[in-house]
Amino acid sequence: MIFMKEIAEMLEKGKIGIKNVDYFIHMVYPIIKDKKMLQKIFLDLAKSVRIIVEMLILYEYYYKRIPDAKFNLEVFKKIAKRFELSNSEIDLIEEILNKAQEVEKANFDFLKQNSYIIMKNNHFVSFNIDDVKRFSLVVKNLYSKIEERLRKDLLIKRYLA
Repeated sequence: MIFMKEIAEMLEKGKIGIKNVDYFIHMVYPIIKDKKMLQKIFLDLAKSVRIIVEMLILYEYYYKRIPDAKFNLEVFKKIAKRFELSNSEIDLIEEILNKAQEVEKANFDFLKQNSYIIMKNNHFVSFNIDDVKRFSLVVKNLYSKIEERLRKDLLIKRYLA
């Protein structure tokens, strides 16, 4: 039962993270328009996405459908179908996590025409507030879909608010 409580806490933590990201996207960023703010919003969104992945892996591990509960994107791709995630949603999750990793390890970054651009080993990656809004919308829908699916599980239902 400890796993179920932890999964419920992860779900709640992720939902709070998404609400914060949404607030910063729509209320704070339009006023400030700072590259570090855009970077922070994106990394917070990626953190919530990582929580989704970790939570689903832990859930599947609890039911012994996978051998271990370590974070692994390939394992997540295999179990995602059980939670009715589409290929485009899975690809978006992978894109967000990969971009976040590049942002964290960037050699150089700057804001140009409202796009956040990073350079790592002569490779450029960019995103803007519209991309982050699109990512956020999809992630919110993912959380809703996953929460609805988890609410059907009687073992976890008692831990969900």
